[in-house]
Amino acid sequence: MNAVEDIDWLGTCFDLIETYMPKRYDDEISRVIFKSISVHSEAVLDYCYSAIHDFNDKLRRLGELYNLLAESYDEYGEYNNVLNCYEKALAVKKKLHGKRHEEIAVIYDNIGSFYVNTGQYDEALIWHFKAKDIFEEVLGDHQDTAISYNNIGLAYAKSSKYETALEWHKKALEIDEKVLGAEHIDTAMDYNNLGLAYFGLDLHKEALEYCYKSLKTKEASLGEMHTNTAITYNLIGNIYIEMQEYDLALEFHYKALTAQEKTFGDAHPTVGITLSKIGAAYFGKNENEKAINYYLRAYAIIETTLGNNHPEMSLLKGKMDEFYRNAFIK
Repeated sequence: MNAVEDIDWLGTCFDLIETYMPKRYDDEISRVIFKSISVHSEAVLDYCYSAIHDFNDKLRRLGELYNLLAESYDEYGEYNNVLNCYEKALAVKKKLHGKRHEEIAVIYDNIGSFYVNTGQYDEALIWHFKAKDIFEEVLGDHQDTAISYNNIGLAYAKSSKYETALEWHKKALEIDEKVLGAEHIDTAMDYNNLGLAYFGLDLHKEALEYCYKSLKTKEASLGEMHTNTAITYNLIGNIYIEMQEYDLALEFHYKALTAQEKTFGDAHPTVGITLSKIGAAYFGKNENEKAINYYLRAYAIIETTLGNNHPEMSLLKGKMDEFYRNAFIK
């Protein structure tokens, strides 16, 4: 009998990692635990990968854990570790399922979302379209297909191609309303994404309509302190800044900041982005001392976590240049 079969030490390793890996991303305790075990977990998985080749049940769990580890790195903004884990998950999944399987498509979509998070939108679209093609072929009108449509729409929105983004988000909404219903959290994300696309097109009334529809479901299902809810708070805040309703903007951005800091601490890239939006709202109110304080806090976080070449850093530098020109140059 093979030694790997004789002693199920692999199963024990997997059980321990699964026990301590995050089950959710909206609490501080999970973040602290993950940071303490992540590097050790990856090393254990790498060792296990070198030891198993033909045991499908073990390979399946290994692929799932690599994918979970990559998702967790991505959620917590530790981007340097993400791609390596997704590539290992792909290698395992392809060995199990071949190249045209829905589990392969999920990882393709996850890789695309990683590239969106790191500002590489053209690369993101390549991976999202690879996922979409498999989902359409294997699943048809399915919740996962709708997710892939939304991911494509978000990448286009980040590239400022809002008309195209709108088309993909409408396709996602059509599936989710039919399959899941209007009150499902995935449908709420569709509403949020449509709000983002309409905002990009400067259609503020339509944008707020969809955002508030999204917010109603998110607050009821997830609560005000969830980071998913914070996404919509921030979007509403951004819309109000463009409408020069700065007090309303601050109300929503502060709600987002409270939820994000509770979950991620005060040095996560999403926290930095929210701080920059608060700075923009104070700049609009001509409260210059508060504005520059938030801009500088945002700058320190975004530079450290995302780097100088990320689009969010370019946006922030532009806002700070505008601030200095208007606040100090007479």
